[in-house]
Amino acid sequence: MVETEQRVIERGKRKVTLSVDSEVVRRAKAALLASGKTMSGVFEEALKEQMTGRWIISVTDGLKKEFGKIPQGSTSEPRPKVPKGFGSAKIIRDLRAAR
Repeated sequence: MVETEQRVIERGKRKVTLSVDSEVVRRAKAALLASGKTMSGVFEEALKEQMTGRWIISVTDGLKKEFGKIPQGSTSEPRPKVPKGFGSAKIIRDLRAAR
């Protein structure tokens, strides 16, 4: 086993072989060189974003199923009425002054 492969395996990473259009690779490497990023880092980040996107879609679908049964408009409570003379700006100023 080559030394670099050993270091990669020790960090819990796996080598992956991809077939990508050579012009795309050439242009990507030129752009990455200027930004200081690596091809591996970009692919890893893209895969993480893809997995996160699928997770968010799954959660959203679950919420739609769970709360889709509730009639429209019944999910929000009416806003409470704020008494006259209620000055949040003054309360915040007083709290900050007390620090």
